[in-house]
Amino acid sequence: MQPSTYDLHLAVADHHWWWEGRRRILAAELDRLRLPGGAKILEIGCGSGSTIPLLARYGAVWATDPDVGMLAEAACRGAEEVLPGRLPDDLPFAGRQFDLIAMLDVLEHLDDDSGALRHVRERLTADGRLFLAVPAYAWLWSRQDDISHHKRRYTLPRLVAACHVAGLVVERATYFNTLLFPMAVAARLTEKLRGPGKTPLGLSLPPPWQNAVLAALFGSERHLLARCSLPFGLSAMAICRQR
Repeated sequence: MQPSTYDLHLAVADHHWWWEGRRRILAAELDRLRLPGGAKILEIGCGSGSTIPLLARYGAVWATDPDVGMLAEAACRGAEEVLPGRLPDDLPFAGRQFDLIAMLDVLEHLDDDSGALRHVRERLTADGRLFLAVPAYAWLWSRQDDISHHKRRYTLPRLVAACHVAGLVVERATYFNTLLFPMAVAARLTEKLRGPGKTPLGLSLPPPWQNAVLAALFGSERHLLARCSLPFGLSAMAICRQR
């Protein structure tokens, strides 16, 4: 992420419909995982820490991010400890293993995704789970991907393949953010035709009523995801364990 977008990220991550909807879906998925009591949880790429309070409902949270400018904010969110770190081979908390590791929109930033996942796999307990979320479809590439320094967007088979190469077993894989897919495609096409606006779409906060409607619509997908995997969407997720 470019430094010029840090303040925007801090301003909207707690309230923006996209982050709020994703947190609702994440909570529903974690409820079904039935993590052990007092679970040890690591969030890699915690950013400003907007997901830490949610993760803390399920156990004790440790967190890391390569951007030291974000760490002070993240440290106030209820984690046991927040330290700088970078994949693949500069993760903190050496010697610790975790019941859950969350990498939410992190993998797409890394040059060697499977290599990084191998290092992460070593931090899982025997029954631990890795929760991955990534942006979907290269053809949806936009200015937001450029300023976020993304290396790629994923198809679901590409995400599953990266996990398998890393020695992980994929227990669940699905697209999500499906209901808003047509609107997002229209926005991407408009950007290509007219050129990008001054503020990246993903970092602009819409009017409160619109924000609430979009958050509710996005978050409602948790009910669909409880019954089935979704065939397409703006994002993809995978839940993995050690082989």
